[in-house]
Amino acid sequence: MQEPAAFVSPQSGPYSSIPPEPSESLPQPTGELRSVIGFGRAAIVLIWLPVVADLGFYLAARNTHDVVRDYQAGTAQMGDLGRADEITGSIAIASVALLVLTALVFLIWLWRARVNSELLCQARHARSRGWVWGGWICPVVNLWFPFQVVRDVWKASHPDAAPEGYNMHNMPFTKVVGWWWVFFLLDNVIDYYIFVKESSEITTEVLDAIVTAEAMSTVVSAIAAILITCLVVQISRWQQSRLPAMA
Repeated sequence: MQEPAAFVSPQSGPYSSIPPEPSESLPQPTGELRSVIGFGRAAIVLIWLPVVADLGFYLAARNTHDVVRDYQAGTAQMGDLGRADEITGSIAIASVALLVLTALVFLIWLWRARVNSELLCQARHARSRGWVWGGWICPVVNLWFPFQVVRDVWKASHPDAAPEGYNMHNMPFTKVVGWWWVFFLLDNVIDYYIFVKESSEITTEVLDAIVTAEAMSTVVSAIAAILITCLVVQISRWQQSRLPAMA
């Protein structure tokens, strides 16, 4: 049985270079080649901080659950409930700050990686550069635009990518990109479920559901962090190895 190839070079086989149609001009890349190693390393560190925050939320939810149970049993005071809420509030503030910082550094890395990818491989990406930033905040399209941006940067950064343009749609890409996006979206769905539960009347059953959801969120966000870390490392290394030859 023939083993499937992990990646087929665009210069050979079924993924050979395909020139644009006569009526279609290839995009003319602008900008300059710059190393993304520094921002990549910073992004990798920051990507894991929200995971730590998710773990903190889980522990805080467990603590609140236990305090409420003890309060109902008469072994805890109202002040204990207040302290549990203060802990959760502090973690929430820290989590928002970490999320903003992580998003900023990651998007700076992605922007630079996108510019490099256009200069290393002249091909038409599915989305224009502006969507590197806008794709995350624009409603509805933020469900798939960021995935497409990262996917095309991965394709164009691959060592086997031809310098001249070809049909990027026909290029294979790693399944890691797809799985990262699946777990990222799943984590957001779980977080929304937790938000809805926290907005309802707090009962023992609701707290049980929140604790379970927080545990799931921690695991899912950790998996997503592992996958995007692999992508950041791989893209950064590929681009760095090609900079001296292309600069």
